Amino acid sequence: MALKAIVKVGSVTNLSDARYCAGMGVDMLGFDINPASPEYVNPLKFQEITGWVAGVKLVGEAHGLSEENIRAQLVQYELDCLEISDLPLLESLKHTDLTFIIKATTEASLNTAMTLAKNTPAVAYIFAELNNQLSVKQVVSANSEVPLLVGYDVSPEQVERLLASDNVNGFALKGSQEVKPGFKDYDELADMLEALEADD
Repeated sequence: MALKAIVKVGSVTNLSDARYCAGMGVDMLGFDINPASPEYVNPLKFQEITGWVAGVKLVGEAHGLSEENIRAQLVQYELDCLEISDLPLLESLKHTDLTFIIKATTEASLNTAMTLAKNTPAVAYIFAELNNQLSVKQVVSANSEVPLLVGYDVSPEQVERLLASDNVNGFALKGSQEVKPGFKDYDELADMLEALEADD
């Protein structure tokens, strides 16, 4: 299945999500590598999940971690990309072999992220998380030189309008916990991926 935009599914905690999303053609799977997070995926579970999927980039979501803790975690995970929201970390981590996603949650942090990305080749994407401090209007008017992903509060009905803006290149979606091992409710995720399915 081909999608009409770049798609990252984050907060993946189980094999069901990983296999479903990879099969649907998403570009990236994100895993929370902060041990203090309720969505944390430890290195062993990460290996077990990612061993069953292919053709997707693996993203470590490192929000809330210090540089020292991030470096300690990187030794334990085989990642393609690192997602951070603490912007000063980019300067100290940019010389790793990874590419970066910068997460922005306010208009100010989005503007800072775009400036940093302009001067940092390792930044592959900016992820603008919609909330009461960052609106669709602000994101659509952003002029980013690197691909801009929008999430999580996006409905299937908004997909075409956002892609038509020229400034939005893709979407960040979110995985969820299994009802029980092997059993998942994919309704919300499936609706978004169906809206993003490329026309034949």
